[in-house]
Amino acid sequence: MYQEFPILPKIKFKISSIRCIHHALYLHFQRIPHHTLFFMKQFFKKPLHFSLIMGVIFLISGIVGYYFLGFFSSEPQKETYFSKDKIEVFIATAETYMGVPNVLGGNDYDGIDASGLVYVSLLKNNLKGFPRVSEEMSHCGIKIEDSALLKRGDLLFFAKTYETSKKITTVGIYLGSNQFLHASSKRGVSVNALNDPYYWADKFQFGTRIFN
Repeated sequence: MYQEFPILPKIKFKISSIRCIHHALYLHFQRIPHHTLFFMKQFFKKPLHFSLIMGVIFLISGIVGYYFLGFFSSEPQKETYFSKDKIEVFIATAETYMGVPNVLGGNDYDGIDASGLVYVSLLKNNLKGFPRVSEEMSHCGIKIEDSALLKRGDLLFFAKTYETSKKITTVGIYLGSNQFLHASSKRGVSVNALNDPYYWADKFQFGTRIFN
């Protein structure tokens, strides 16, 4: 059985699994003004070319929309609360790694990365169940977007510290007075200034409070 769609330029085609794209385009085209469609049909003289090109346009629009919305939307925060009595031992443990070089995936005194510093410092104080990767860590605890509201022991999350598609690329431990502990690629585990106008200030995204 054939079905004619008047919006497309005099095309008769059979709706099948192979050519179902035409049906999807028809539904989309019903929402497009007729004068716009007339211009488009004049531009694409061959009906099949017209349909295929428009299909590609819709596909690209969908992909761009998905990633655009995904970038600006945030996943729900998971309630992760450790006792605030553990803040100082958590920080003290992290500080024992001062000067240790940054090694991707490292978890010991031979080399450690930024998320590993947080993860190991929690684990050594029997604070279990926390993610190992910084982007996953960012979904835990109370989200704090205003740096003026940060407290000692909060986690800090940064973006674009290296080339990647990830939204969050590294994490640090807030010490207070705009200072934080972080495993730097150049200096290893060291204290850095959150309000550093040449680097960290622009890359800071938000903090999270995991101690309560």
